[in-house]
Parts: sequence; structure tokens; C-alpha cells
Amino acid sequence: EEAREAMITVHGKVRFIIIPVDAYNHYREMELALALEETKQDYQAGRYNTESVAEHVKRLRKMK
Repeated sequence: EEAREAMITVHGKVRFIIIPVDAYNHYREMELALALEETKQDYQAGRYNTESVAEHVKRLRKMK
């Protein structure tokens, strides 16, 4: 059976993995589904902010 992925090394360390497009698309779908589930949980637990864009930017600048 052929391998479905290939590893590319740079200076002896694996730096990139090449996978078929269908495997990549499946991975992305699972990643997005997990992000959506986490977002739903945060929303249901009240872990979110309601603020204007200006307020949001101001809050982010304070975090630096």
C-alpha cells in the first residue's frame, strides 16, 4: 500500500508534510467543527463580549 503523505525535511528536521487534498479538506472540516463547538460552549457559558469596534480595538491595545 502506498503512503498517503510525504515528509519534507530541512537540515534533518521534518518541516513540512504533504497530504492529499481530500485529507487536508477533511482535516480543515474537523478543525472548523471543533472551533464552532468551542464557540457555542463559550456563548452558552457567557464567555463573550458585546462592544463596538472602537471599544474592541482599545481593549486589544491595552493587552500589549
